Amino acid sequence: MVRNSSLAPTRIWRTPQDLLRLAQRLTGGKRDFEFDYAQLTDANSQVVEDRLGCLLSQLQTAGIALIKGVPIDTTTGEKSAKAIKEVASWIGPIRHTFYGETWDVINLGKDSKNVAYTNHNLGLHMDLMYFENPPRFQLLHCLRNQVEGGASYFVDSFAVRSRMHKEFPTLHQALSKNRIPFKYKNDGHSLLTNRAIFERSTHGGWTTVAWSPPFQGVTGSPNERVQRDISAKWSDRNQDFLEGVAKFEELINDSAARYQFTMKAGDLVLFDNRRILHARQAFTEYSAEKKKEMGIVDGEVNRWLKGCYIDGDAVWDKLAVLRAKYGKRQKWDWTGDKIAA
Repeated sequence: MVRNSSLAPTRIWRTPQDLLRLAQRLTGGKRDFEFDYAQLTDANSQVVEDRLGCLLSQLQTAGIALIKGVPIDTTTGEKSAKAIKEVASWIGPIRHTFYGETWDVINLGKDSKNVAYTNHNLGLHMDLMYFENPPRFQLLHCLRNQVEGGASYFVDSFAVRSRMHKEFPTLHQALSKNRIPFKYKNDGHSLLTNRAIFERSTHGGWTTVAWSPPFQGVTGSPNERVQRDISAKWSDRNQDFLEGVAKFEELINDSAARYQFTMKAGDLVLFDNRRILHARQAFTEYSAEKKKEMGIVDGEVNRWLKGCYIDGDAVWDKLAVLRAKYGKRQKWDWTGDKIAA
């Protein structure tokens, strides 16, 4: 086992996934990447290490894991962050950004400058690509979801990149060799960095993808379409690059490539932010009749997620230690109390 955690991704294999097919594969009645909070913790609500090792192996291999039944507290303030901070602490320190240690995704309606805080469709993207070192892993904990619609969906960009490498090698090369700007200028912050859509690590392997349409380009506000900004710089210089962008966008938006589900209160999803693209469909409020039927108070937040980030080194460090201690166990046998080798 490699002791330098930065080498862990090349030794604990990450495998491109058909997330739709993965979601349909069951082990003991559970999807392979689903875990129960009650089975990850002991009677004192402390995490069980070998079970955590299984979760992190899944997270590393497929890029995504889902914990169900995580405690929720919709009290305003610090209490609402208690559970997500607890789960993060199983792994390592939380990565602080200008959004804070943890942050809320709440429907603010027309007053929001960020589409994530509205009920509009939020397309496939990765977070904070304008950072020089974007957070590697993201945690999202659903505290409340009392709306019509709003399904979340996820796509493995590694699988799409692999397909492009095989079927469209010229376009794949164009997305690998050309760097484009990722830009953020809002709320007193101004960030700009340049990177390729398909990036190699210092070890030579393909380890990251960068995709965040509202923030990638060269001019204008963060809300302008990616093609408009990119075309201004690349149309006369690299047609392959433009075609590569269009092909990548086409492939990631193929419904056959996505895993989709509606998050319920208590669901907590962990995913690789430099691999798994995430999105959310538009949603609407319940009718007055349904609100009354469900006991929903007018004016209360109808959809509320709590989020935080963790750096890759924290995940890979913890996973390497647990694998050395408990062995290379990949799946939790949900039909009993043993780890399946």
